[in-house]
Amino acid sequence: MSNNKIQNWTQLCFRLGEMFRMDLDDNGVFMLIGIRERGWGFREFTKEEKMNLIHLGTATLLCEIGRVDKVTIDRDGWPVFKEPSVTVNWTEAQKISELKKAAIIYFNKVWRL
Repeated sequence: MSNNKIQNWTQLCFRLGEMFRMDLDDNGVFMLIGIRERGWGFREFTKEEKMNLIHLGTATLLCEIGRVDKVTIDRDGWPVFKEPSVTVNWTEAQKISELKKAAIIYFNKVWRL
């Protein structure tokens, strides 16, 4: 792995794609974050597990940019998040853009770049 910081979404998807030998879209990247945050290995997941992992990855990224707070862990080991009282009304395009920026920050921290 290169020591160069990831600067944009295309670079991030390329690097993750090389690591996992697959093409990744937004949800694929968010799911990888969920897998990492859940502490699970890479395996086949049910449709429900995939959706839960995508939601976990998304919530983790929203936490990264201060839009939600992680408050506890539930009895099944899943993090529980809470939205602050002041929320931002993003369009879906704005939300995806912010999540992509947060994913770049997240992976630069994970890889200590």
